[in-house]
Amino acid sequence: MTFFSILKYTFITLLSLFVIFFFLVFLHIEYSHSIQLRNMKNKLNNIPNVEVIDIWGHKDITLEEITARLRVCDTNEIVMANLSKDVFNYPEDVFINEINGYSFIVYQADCGYFNLGTKSPLHKDFGLTFYSPEDVIQNIDSIYNFVKSLKVYPEINYFCDTTAKTEMYLHVINEKSKDVDPLFSLFNIKEKIEFANTLEWKYR
Repeated sequence: MTFFSILKYTFITLLSLFVIFFFLVFLHIEYSHSIQLRNMKNKLNNIPNVEVIDIWGHKDITLEEITARLRVCDTNEIVMANLSKDVFNYPEDVFINEINGYSFIVYQADCGYFNLGTKSPLHKDFGLTFYSPEDVIQNIDSIYNFVKSLKVYPEINYFCDTTAKTEMYLHVINEKSKDVDPLFSLFNIKEKIEFANTLEWKYR
């Protein structure tokens, strides 16, 4: 066997091992993501009066941004975000994408989620603190009543925490959000930032 034949077969062997390695890594990640989604779905379904309609997440090395659409007591529907253990941050961050047909566009330092957590300017006006998704579910009527009390698009809401020196503008949209990977929320972000720049800010 010539030197070049040995070189060729060595290259093919190494390439095959490389492909097999990355295929196994891919299978491991996919399996891990599947386990995380199934565990979260089971956890949410075990909350009394809750049914998981849909659950999804952004697949990276870890499964980030788990989001779930839930039916509560057969009459309420809510979409809760950032449920993954990698980004879960209650009570500081309690992200909600939609409740009973109302969705949201938030303008802060950047465009973010509708956040009822303690570090959000909304928290002072809303008044309740949540330590788990179960707390959110138990207070879904209070959340819905709070949302219904806000101005609906095209009018805009303004919230400010003078102690923390944080502020936000909020559009409440009377339509459902789309159940998609959170990365899709980055679409049209340029237009949202341009609109945010036309608003009056105290702490920018």
